[in-house]
Amino acid sequence: STALGTSKCHINIVDEMEALPTPIKGYADWRSYKAIRLENGVTVVLVHDVNSKHFACANSVSVGASCDPRELSGLAHFTEHMCFLGSEEYPRENEYKQYLSKHGGRSNASTSLSHTTYQFEILAEDEVALKALDIFVHFFVNPLFTKSGTQREVQAVDSENSKNKSTDGRRRLQILKALADQNHHYSKFTTGDRHTLPAADVEDTAYGDEIPAQSNDPQLQRIIEEINNGGEKCTKRHEADLVREAVLAFHKRHYYPERMVAVLVGPQSLEQLETWAMERFSKVVDRRVGMSEDDGDDRMRMLATRLVDRSANDAPPVSILSSDVEYVPAFRADVQGTWPVLLTTKPLSDMRKLVVYFPVPPTYSTPDNSPTSMLSHLLGHEGVGSAYAFLQDAGLITSLSAGSRINAPDQNLFQVQISLTESGERNWADVVKVVFDYADMLCKASSSDDASDLTRIWDEVSRLNRMTFNQRSPGAAYSFAPSLAQSVSKFGTYRGLTAGFHLHEGAETLPMEQLYSFCKHIVPSNCFVERCSKNAWEEIEGSDSNSSSSGYFGLQTEKWYGVEFFLTPIDEKMTALWAEPNQNASHLSLPNPNQYIPRSLELCEDLPDEAKSPRIEKAIDPPVLLENGPEGRLWWRLDDRYALPKSSLTVLIRTTKAEHKLVRLDGGAAIYDFDSKSSQLSNLLTLVFQEATAQYTYDAHLAGLGFTLSKSSSGFSLTVSGYSDRLSTYAQELLIKFCSSDFIKKNHFTSSKDRTVRSLRSFHESKRADSIAMYYRDLLLSGKNQGVENSLATVEQISLDDIISHHHDVFSDCDSKLEVLYTGNVSQDHAVTMFDAAKNIVRAKRRNVEANGSSDANRSLVPGPLERRLPPGEDIEIHFQSRNVKEENGAVIVTFQSQVDGFKGKALSTEDSLKRSAAIRLISRIVKEPFFNELRTKQQLGYIVSSFYESGYTTRQAAYFASNPAAVPHSTSIDSLSMYVLSKKVKPTDIANRIDEFLVGFRDRLVDQSEEDLDKHASALARLLTKPTRKLNSEASSHMSKIRRFSPELFSSENENNAVNSMPWDSAQILARAVRGLKKEDIISVWDSLVVNSESAKITSLVYGAKYPLEPGLQGKPLTTMEGLLKKRSTLKPYGSCETSQQ
Repeated sequence: STALGTSKCHINIVDEMEALPTPIKGYADWRSYKAIRLENGVTVVLVHDVNSKHFACANSVSVGASCDPRELSGLAHFTEHMCFLGSEEYPRENEYKQYLSKHGGRSNASTSLSHTTYQFEILAEDEVALKALDIFVHFFVNPLFTKSGTQREVQAVDSENSKNKSTDGRRRLQILKALADQNHHYSKFTTGDRHTLPAADVEDTAYGDEIPAQSNDPQLQRIIEEINNGGEKCTKRHEADLVREAVLAFHKRHYYPERMVAVLVGPQSLEQLETWAMERFSKVVDRRVGMSEDDGDDRMRMLATRLVDRSANDAPPVSILSSDVEYVPAFRADVQGTWPVLLTTKPLSDMRKLVVYFPVPPTYSTPDNSPTSMLSHLLGHEGVGSAYAFLQDAGLITSLSAGSRINAPDQNLFQVQISLTESGERNWADVVKVVFDYADMLCKASSSDDASDLTRIWDEVSRLNRMTFNQRSPGAAYSFAPSLAQSVSKFGTYRGLTAGFHLHEGAETLPMEQLYSFCKHIVPSNCFVERCSKNAWEEIEGSDSNSSSSGYFGLQTEKWYGVEFFLTPIDEKMTALWAEPNQNASHLSLPNPNQYIPRSLELCEDLPDEAKSPRIEKAIDPPVLLENGPEGRLWWRLDDRYALPKSSLTVLIRTTKAEHKLVRLDGGAAIYDFDSKSSQLSNLLTLVFQEATAQYTYDAHLAGLGFTLSKSSSGFSLTVSGYSDRLSTYAQELLIKFCSSDFIKKNHFTSSKDRTVRSLRSFHESKRADSIAMYYRDLLLSGKNQGVENSLATVEQISLDDIISHHHDVFSDCDSKLEVLYTGNVSQDHAVTMFDAAKNIVRAKRRNVEANGSSDANRSLVPGPLERRLPPGEDIEIHFQSRNVKEENGAVIVTFQSQVDGFKGKALSTEDSLKRSAAIRLISRIVKEPFFNELRTKQQLGYIVSSFYESGYTTRQAAYFASNPAAVPHSTSIDSLSMYVLSKKVKPTDIANRIDEFLVGFRDRLVDQSEEDLDKHASALARLLTKPTRKLNSEASSHMSKIRRFSPELFSSENENNAVNSMPWDSAQILARAVRGLKKEDIISVWDSLVVNSESAKITSLVYGAKYPLEPGLQGKPLTTMEGLLKKRSTLKPYGSCETSQQ
């Protein structure tokens, strides 16, 4: 049998379904599984998750853009869009999204070359979940695909494609497709647009019937000419009808049961989930029966069916259980005529990428015993002796990764991707040479009589993969369901969870001969090289290579995005140099044994027996304050929910000097004030540290120990998480390294500064319009610096001496304190020992630097974020032109800022703040679906139409303490409601008007809402707020964010016991209760004060794209320039208790 799930296990046929092999699960996976195949052929995996508060379902159909007719590019993607717009059973276009929204749900879908996957989740109440499942399944039973929906939804696809055109990743992908064999399915344009799917702009019947067909695709033009067989002229209406018929034909041809894998996840029993699946998915029928080009008398239908049929088998089956698949690479030397060749691309952002591509044999069917995984591990290694280490030490690169860019049944494109320094850019050919030298070393090692090092490494990799598989708690059902569905469609039910985790691999299973064979493919004659940088582009433009553009070589233009690229042969001398025997052998070696692999996976002895199994349903106890002294505070929590040998440790070094400097006032007093240079120096410190420790930390990373060092307004945070066994020692090593300035080397500083400068320099030229609109809004409301241009000028002036001096200043701050949270599989004694070690490390550093505290400054200042208050009745508009020349879209973000302080916690806020915060959160959920339905589904303004709740906070700033020396730290919560649209359909000013029109009319919808519907929304939100945390790191992050914010104000104004008791650990539960208690009049009252009355505070940020540029009439107004924006900002006071304006 070639059925999904087939293995050595016996298949039992029971009534109307077959029992398939049960997926193998990890030790820490508390879920239970059952796999079946329905009588109609649908494969179903049932997952009982007792801890899930949601029911989730995914259906992955094994068809994607590889099966698109070339005459209708994007048809698979468009079919995905159309499925959401109603079925015969549920005809209303927004019924699905409206129902999900009302019951705490969400949905998504995606189309790749090989799969179209649909997913949703909803609250797990049986009645609610079952109806959502019924609506969902009918997308695959009897979707409507109406003419009006077809014409409107093409605009959504076109908007999605337009969004993609201004991002480097998408642009480079299209160039890669242009280099492929144009007869290979990989080369297809997968998104589609209004030209490849010409169904838009025919809503006016007269217009559609009179305007001639205008497709610019010659192949489609010929099809259109066939429609009337030489009769009346073909019009845009004919084009639109053809697209709709093609969608119907595609769905009929490809959406049949045997191609579907459905996954149902929920707290329901396996028996109940099985009943649901059988009752619903059994309705899906194979509609290919009797299907032919002569299906009916409609010539349009016949032509559409023919188009779909011709491309139906362009790609091989996705299941590894299918018969042998022929190796047909899309990338071959004969396509360009010769290899190696040089591809030069020009990015929008200021990047320096070097990518070397190698077609190698497919390993798709052997995910656990793949030579590609070994090759990726070794070529992408960053430890001592690696290609990365050698090139980093030479100052040529900042990052290197290796792996399959394409891993498909019929091909495998392996890539080595490198980020270059300025020196590396000049010497890129030498960098490529090192890649070949390392591959040559691997080739020799894999053919040697003594392969003990390679077998050791393979065994190590396998052990770590198995450990990862067995020691991870299950994630959320919403993301798990589609992932499992796709995996099962490829590898079957038995290996659906384990594929790629090396469960049965060890030293004796290393595919040595295949590894040797693959290494032989990593040679100059089997590659093409991409240089992606502005310097590379200028270099090739000015060379002789630009003298002609004949054939495959010279300046080329990609068909769909119009992206230019150069393709040139690589000089024979360079190729010969690359092929020479290993010139860097003395610097390159295989990895040493990994010293960070855990010695023990035992749980802490202090855990009670009942906590040695997962208890996700258990409420999370707050961390315990173990120490509160002059050097800092230690918070600790022994995990009693996840039953994993893992911990999380965060060491926050609170210091004013991360973003501030001491300023002398006229009277001689001193205060700390925000300083852009100090902030940028701190950012650079974290980058330099990460780069300087990359080789040292790589083994720990492989062994499941991760770390981050970040800077915030509070100071520097070092977070280490992973297996408990070596975590404390590793964290101490990192802290010692950070406290020492030895890591600040010239080469790391130079490359970190260079990356920062390039990122800032290309910020405006590389971002989408919506990102820029958000940037200007935030710069006005919460920015402390003077904008990207000012930051760039600041960074450009920073020297190596500056950063060494700044490091010295940070650790000479005698007022800095440690705030430490240690949680997970760690005893109290061990936590105290770690805290003592951390204090000793920082204390020793301070003794080595000159004391430079703030003895003459106000010590009450504890830095934190800033947000300014919009005055009541304020209606600010910001207008700016996008500087991204490829951005067609404009963007509008409208934000309403609440005028009442938001909820902080039971002991810290009033009942009015609690009720208002609860109401704004609920309003944001209620408005989301109608806003999307009106502006996206009906008006088709753009692909991105969204609304969301925002919760921020602000703290007392330096200027406040200058005026109030006796003040203590204090923070204020801020609630906001935001709506935003990305669109090229109309001008940004028109978008803003349409948002306003919607908001004005929405009040009537609120008034008309039944109490029952409001209760459903409230219940859904309350459950989301109290949804159990499923990951230790998420729990630790939530606790640390509260500690970071509330500790200073509580411990400054309360005694220790009161401070601990006032910590708002339970704020989510309190908000949930408040949400459930809201009445309609509460919601309408808050809506009026927030959005529609004269006291509402509103800011609208508009960014203009290429299609509708900033209008001359708006230019010159105050908030169309940075000068005007910053001037306006100077008039706004910080939100909360501070009455002093903040520049």
